[in-house]
Amino acid sequence: MNKKNNQRAQQTQKRIKEIFLEMLSTKKINQVTVQDICRVADINRTTFYSHFTDIYDLMKAIEKEQDEKIRQIFYLEADNTYHNMTEDNLLSLLRLVYEHRVFYQVYLTQFSDNQPLCDQFIAKWNDDFSEQLRNQSSELSKMDLTELKYRFEYYKAGIIGTIQAWLNSDCKETPEELAFVMKKFLSL
Repeated sequence: MNKKNNQRAQQTQKRIKEIFLEMLSTKKINQVTVQDICRVADINRTTFYSHFTDIYDLMKAIEKEQDEKIRQIFYLEADNTYHNMTEDNLLSLLRLVYEHRVFYQVYLTQFSDNQPLCDQFIAKWNDDFSEQLRNQSSELSKMDLTELKYRFEYYKAGIIGTIQAWLNSDCKETPEELAFVMKKFLSL
């Protein structure tokens, strides 16, 4: 019996994802077919479809995994909040992006209609941080909150743009070198 959570099924899913990402390093997502993946993985199409509905569902599954990894970098379960951006978690984020650069290159360029993963995290961080500020000081003016909102938009665009430029340059700098540069303009 081949249940979705058994070890063999998990290994098959992992293999499908690996092959898919390998193909994305040389092709656009709309050029990768289920048939291509099945041929390389030496599986039947029914096996693929028992795990994913199509190529885009496969991409969404990888996205979900990456989203969880980003959340683990920044989320403090003990007090149900997000870390402020620090040099350490920025470096962890850049190492994650570097390790999964093929995914992020595709995701940040070919899925521009979607809100990028980092964008989702930063938006959540913004909401949590703003709430924490509101709770700490009832004297924050509307102007202060407006400034804070735009400051986060500015940082968000800068972080995403810098990561995209780094990916587009084929990650010439190490994650450590890029973190050193980014910490200067993020005031970490």
